[in-house]
Amino acid sequence: MKCPVCGAAELIRDTRDMPYAYKGASTTIKGVTGDFCPACDEAVLEAAESTRTNKLMMQFNKEINAAYEADEGALTIAQLTQIKKSAPKAMNAIAADSTAQNQVLPIPAVEQVDDLHLSHADQEAFAKALLSPEPPNAALKNATAKANEFFG
Repeated sequence: MKCPVCGAAELIRDTRDMPYAYKGASTTIKGVTGDFCPACDEAVLEAAESTRTNKLMMQFNKEINAAYEADEGALTIAQLTQIKKSAPKAMNAIAADSTAQNQVLPIPAVEQVDDLHLSHADQEAFAKALLSPEPPNAALKNATAKANEFFG
């Protein structure tokens, strides 16, 4: 029988270990018996083997989902949205305060990172600082006044 997906080759009956990936995690499903296409690697499985394979895939998916849910430090979408809305104002305040204290805060580096991995406590502190920044201290008020005088 020709491959129903690519039509380029005859299917070969075989038992193979099949790789499977979900949410960036991968596993191998051992001993999958079916008809395999040598051209595109498609597999055609009989009903019982398909059911067995799907059960193993769903079990793996549940394990991965459980691992994500177990990470108590994960921020919710609503929290991330609120942080994103509040971030520019808060980050400017933090940057101005850090500059006033002669500290360097690499804000552009944070913007270039796709994933920021923080402990639960650090995530809470970060979110709190962005959502409710501390009021300006005397040094920041002084720096702001001088900047306004200089730049008008």
